[in-house]
Amino acid sequence: MRLGMFNLTQYDRSVPATEVWSSVSEFGRLVDEGGFDSLWVGEHHVTAEDQYLQNIPVLAALASETENVDIGAGALLLPLHNPVHVAELTATLDVMSDGRFQLTCGLGYRDEEFDVFGVDKSDRVGRLVEGIQLIRQLWTEDHVTYDGSHFSVSDVTINPKPMQSPHPPILVGGYVDAAAKRAANIANSWMYGNLADKAELERQFEVYEQAVAEAGRESECFTPPVMREAFVLPDEQEAFDTVRPYLQRKFETYAGWGLDGVDFDDFQEASEDRFIIGSPETALAELEEYAELGVEHVVFRVQYPGMDPAAARRCVETISDEVIPQLPS
Repeated sequence: MRLGMFNLTQYDRSVPATEVWSSVSEFGRLVDEGGFDSLWVGEHHVTAEDQYLQNIPVLAALASETENVDIGAGALLLPLHNPVHVAELTATLDVMSDGRFQLTCGLGYRDEEFDVFGVDKSDRVGRLVEGIQLIRQLWTEDHVTYDGSHFSVSDVTINPKPMQSPHPPILVGGYVDAAAKRAANIANSWMYGNLADKAELERQFEVYEQAVAEAGRESECFTPPVMREAFVLPDEQEAFDTVRPYLQRKFETYAGWGLDGVDFDDFQEASEDRFIIGSPETALAELEEYAELGVEHVVFRVQYPGMDPAAARRCVETISDEVIPQLPS
């Protein structure tokens, strides 16, 4: 099994921006040196209640500061952007990282983001699909002509091309069956979200695998990475007590942004089958269950707005020392 980390760039407004970057940078280096396989950075805009470092410049810096982990946009909200520009930016990231870049494209869901970018939210699926098609062509071909409902180009070539052949992995992020089917038809995989329990994950993996088979794309697609909220410390109860207030606030923010939340009245019950929180032994037992479901790559998020960076650092070090050496094969 592969294990990745999500590098949260969302911090309280009260934290000086230089401290935010120092924390993000230190976290990236810690993950790179700790035996993890991947490092992901998300994207959101106009978050008045918090500050949110943008993923493309952060990934560019991390490309230079890391040597071992794959670095990924997870997710880039493609409907908000011009795909030609995205193709150029991400090709540059692949070069800067010596071929370690992965691109997850998400639809986006916050009305505020679509409004400020001047994009009709009802067009987001079409813009995502056409955007991925155009990016792939620009990464792999010269003199590209594309005539879609949302994007049209004539005789366009971008340089440099990505280092990876035929191109960096493209994933589609999302939580619902439609995202699984979309990923199977237009991408290389699906970045599975952080909300569903194991039973729903198992069902949706079957939806994805069936869609891949129906599209005849088995050779082009791979098993989806699964994102999980997590927190691991040597003491089980300390892990729950440390992360609860920050994780609860994060999901309250999600609810305010229009995404379904989680009932935190009984935090440990809400965590069961959905989050990976507790001791290294608990984390390994959970990861073994995911492996039995066919999961090959789990991405942990262990940082949350307001959390002391030292707490997240201790969690990463615990996972590095006591979980990674014993990961399921």
